[in-house]
Amino acid sequence: PPPPAVGLLVPAHALLLALARWHVKGPAARSSRGGACWLFCRLTHGIFWALPAASYATIRWAVEKGDAEKLSIALLVHHVASALGMVCLLFAPKVGGRYQIWPMTRPGCTSVYVRYVFWFAVIGAKLLFATYIFSAVAEATQKLDISLPGRQTPMELAQVWYSPTWAADVSLWILLWFTTFFLFVSDTQLWFTIACAGLGVVTMLAQRKCQVWTFAWEDAIAKIPQRFSDKVIGFYRQEPQPLKGSAPKSPRANFRLSPYFPAVWDRVLEYMRYEDKLDNQLLSDLSFAACETSHHTRWGDLTRVLGRRSVEAGPEQRPPASSPRKFKLPDLFRPKGSLETAMRQMCMKDPYWPQTADAQWRLIALARGLGLPMPRPFRAPHVPGITVLIPHYGETIIMEKDELFMEGRPEVPLMHWLKSTYSTEFAAFTSRMQSNPGRMWPIAGDEWGEYTAAQWKKVAPWASMRMQTLWRTVAGMCLYHPAIQCHYDVQRQSSSVLSQPGVWSPSDCFTCLVSMQIYKNFDRQRLAQTNKMFDKLPSSLKVAYIDWDDVAPPGGDEAAQQAARRRADADRVHKRQARRYYSCLIDGRCAVLPDGRRTPRYRVEMPGFAVLGDGKSDNQNHAIP
Repeated sequence: PPPPAVGLLVPAHALLLALARWHVKGPAARSSRGGACWLFCRLTHGIFWALPAASYATIRWAVEKGDAEKLSIALLVHHVASALGMVCLLFAPKVGGRYQIWPMTRPGCTSVYVRYVFWFAVIGAKLLFATYIFSAVAEATQKLDISLPGRQTPMELAQVWYSPTWAADVSLWILLWFTTFFLFVSDTQLWFTIACAGLGVVTMLAQRKCQVWTFAWEDAIAKIPQRFSDKVIGFYRQEPQPLKGSAPKSPRANFRLSPYFPAVWDRVLEYMRYEDKLDNQLLSDLSFAACETSHHTRWGDLTRVLGRRSVEAGPEQRPPASSPRKFKLPDLFRPKGSLETAMRQMCMKDPYWPQTADAQWRLIALARGLGLPMPRPFRAPHVPGITVLIPHYGETIIMEKDELFMEGRPEVPLMHWLKSTYSTEFAAFTSRMQSNPGRMWPIAGDEWGEYTAAQWKKVAPWASMRMQTLWRTVAGMCLYHPAIQCHYDVQRQSSSVLSQPGVWSPSDCFTCLVSMQIYKNFDRQRLAQTNKMFDKLPSSLKVAYIDWDDVAPPGGDEAAQQAARRRADADRVHKRQARRYYSCLIDGRCAVLPDGRRTPRYRVEMPGFAVLGDGKSDNQNHAIP
């Protein structure tokens, strides 16, 4: 088709946009005007959006007649109408109460400029590539020597429209252009992804002030202590600034460490050891005080109060500020040159670098993140609140033995695949279990049938942390709780009454809320798994679910049912509603009932059945208030 045919996309896009708006908002998006005003607006809009199509039809008629003067006028009208329509769609979207409930947030000039440049680049690249593709397809159809629709006069079309040759040619033409148009529409995501990749690189360079050489060659891992002390726990930094012109005597002279960083770092390593991302040897090599680091890390050890770490003092003691702070600087934080770093990464195995991919990713992400501009952290108790909502329907909570291994089956057990995939972590898990005092852990290897029931109680959570389970998701989100607790231990505002011990808790500002849609229908196994999450994870974990009671309990006498019906009528429950629904909230402090459920802390009646449209989202929305 000739180039003016591209202008037909403008009214087509406007029509699709109107249909999408009507489908989403329904009658709310329709005009409330009536009479002559409504008729005038509809006619004006119809004429405006029909101009590109009408002018295109005029262009084809002028080409057929060979009238150059009318063709030039039609081309001018077509291009102007298409350009105006495109400008209206891009720069003047519909506004008003029918289309937006709240006024739009006004972005800054820089953001607006970047957005327009971004989308002009995306659409420009798309149209430039589409021009080449459309031209190639048009040339290919010409070389095929087939009948092209729209190139015959009405008299010629009346003579050939019923012939098999013309029908085959038209079918081939429709197939070619339909495929081309489908690819033209669908490749928007491709260009958007490419532009996002380029924008991400530009944003990274802008955040790092275009220091490309520093980003590529600096030892970001070695700068973790200094950057963490300055940007995260810098309120209690008491190291004096080095004098200008004085040469450092050792690499440690460049460090301006917070007195609490060694304790915070060792706590991070203890968490990674408990998750079996590190083994005992690497835990000792990476910690500041190896003599104070326990080789049998327990869950209770991760909740100890942090203190200033020194070689002479234990983690609970806090020496005065004038006393020297001594620690063992891990080799991981020793400043290294570019050549040494390249040799350690590519030519030899670094003994002080974790072997598990997850631990490596955590260290690299921490180092790169600390190199970016960061806002000043909050101090307890002045910490804003945050709630994490996790939806759950029928997904696995915790893996059980029967899911991991079942004797007599010919297929490879799932547990065997997990051990092979996470062999380093499983070896660290086995050594951690064997190092716990007072616990026997026989070495059974891959003989899963030899594992005892007590061993499977430990193996199942380990496997759950490496599968798509609710336990893994909730445990990861609940790490906000100990992180906020570390901030409280390290740099709370001691002068505030609210920050005194026993008054403030991380649960005051953080909540991990799980919306369990079918908690009411859980069996005993799933109820036990839910209670295990409450017992294991911090007190900030809460569960919201929908409970219900029958309006007229079955099995009772007629008088009891009539009394229940009268209470429902007094509460204005609809006569056709057979149940009364309640939004309930439970946590680890709620009492456990004999059937394994917990007594709700809050039980708020809902106006009716929660599933109005999309059942999953409706069952989650009740948990938001």
